[in-house]
Amino acid sequence: MIRNRLIWLFLFALSLVGISFYGGAVSYGFFFLMLFIPLISLIYLLVVYATFKIYERVDKGNILAGETAPYYFTLQNEGFTGFAGIKVLFFSSFSKVFSIDDKKEYELYPTAGIRKDTFLLCKYRGEYEVGIKQVEINDFFRLFSFSYKNRETVTLQVKPAVVNLSELKDIDIDVLSYRDSAVNMSAPDLPVRDYVSGDDVRRMHWKATAVRRSLMVRTDTGEEKQGISIIIPPLRTSEDEFDYIPRESRILEAAVAVTLLFSKRNIPAEIIMSTTETVTVTGLEGFEAAYERISDIRFEKDFGESVFYEDLLYKSNITRSKFVFFFVGEMTDSLKLMIERLKKENVAVVCYVCGGEARYSDSEQGLKIIGLPTDEKLSEVM
Repeated sequence: MIRNRLIWLFLFALSLVGISFYGGAVSYGFFFLMLFIPLISLIYLLVVYATFKIYERVDKGNILAGETAPYYFTLQNEGFTGFAGIKVLFFSSFSKVFSIDDKKEYELYPTAGIRKDTFLLCKYRGEYEVGIKQVEINDFFRLFSFSYKNRETVTLQVKPAVVNLSELKDIDIDVLSYRDSAVNMSAPDLPVRDYVSGDDVRRMHWKATAVRRSLMVRTDTGEEKQGISIIIPPLRTSEDEFDYIPRESRILEAAVAVTLLFSKRNIPAEIIMSTTETVTVTGLEGFEAAYERISDIRFEKDFGESVFYEDLLYKSNITRSKFVFFFVGEMTDSLKLMIERLKKENVAVVCYVCGGEARYSDSEQGLKIIGLPTDEKLSEVM
């Protein structure tokens, strides 16, 4: 385009020299031709802008993050002038269009169109625009370029991915299915002691027995704890969509993965999204309903986190839980206070902090904090 402008400037200067020193019909004709070329180009761009249409569609009902969906778009010339040099650019931060080169320029005959069928991948859970983001138009002479945003973009509501985990790297899932099991998060499994004649063999801890090469059994810690709670506080931790969309997607993706794992193991779990919205899962038959409820969670910047935790302590049975899983975007002061109060009630806590650059794990008595980055596969970090 710069080259063409330089050529035009040279020819225009040449026409000025012609009319200044020579005159005549040819010189003035050449001068006016050079003078009107930019005007013709600008009029052409206005005509294209007024008569060029985009039609696009995603041919799938429920769209899950990480899955491809059929997608097509049509570039339509509804005018009587041929189009040259039309380029379409796609949204690429949260989605990807396959097999389409966004550097390609399209030419359209009058009243004709071009349809492209391909596939679209949505990377994250959430509501965002996909497909064609903007259009770039070049005139015939390549003197001017005009870009404008697609006026009718496609906005999708994408559901969280369903990741099938066989285990959790930092938690021994098997111990959660025992009614009389206690949990000590500072050790890899349950607190154990040496076997004493008369102990119930059902409480035998075979993993610890193999490690220590002597019979070990699980110990009791007083009050029997029952049940598992999965808590998803719908707090939006950022105003920037490039931050909160990947972070919230990972929160729900991780919560769904843990819920599915418990469902497959027939481990009862209560999913808490608010003090008035909970769902209990006892097996695979209840997973679909739980998944739909988790998918519908709407994160809010002004969510009352402190009130939410206070209500959980006094209006729910969370203190009687054996294990509590938190799925959050960051460690807030309200969450830290909630964890301390649960520890005083002898409730083991696992807190998955979704976001950040690196995975980390901090363990102490009754608490494990695990970071889940948003740019890695969940099956590899969880």
